Amino acid sequence: MITALWAALAMLVQDVMAVLLVQAEARNRATLSAILDAVMWPAGMACTTISVTALQGHHLGTKAVVVIAVELANVAGSYIAVGIGKRYIREKRAACCPHCPAGKEDGSGTPAPG
Repeated sequence: MITALWAALAMLVQDVMAVLLVQAEARNRATLSAILDAVMWPAGMACTTISVTALQGHHLGTKAVVVIAVELANVAGSYIAVGIGKRYIREKRAACCPHCPAGKEDGSGTPAPG
């Protein structure tokens, strides 16, 4: 049972990070995407390792509990992450005019195209 909880927790973290990663990439947030990808990878490895170890065992009940727990965590993670992403991940604002400081993305003093 503890194995299923650890696998589900790892899947929840992985799924939340994955959904937020996709939202950040779609909104041109490269730095945020890179951070989320870095956090997502170890969670995915943990979920895979725990799940595969449990599925290689000889206890059908344990296998079923792990599969169900991971699937429920997957669904819950998607719903949770979409809610978080809607609220906190925004598109980078474009400059309102060529001389607007918001358009100076690279710090060179050259207005961003747009």
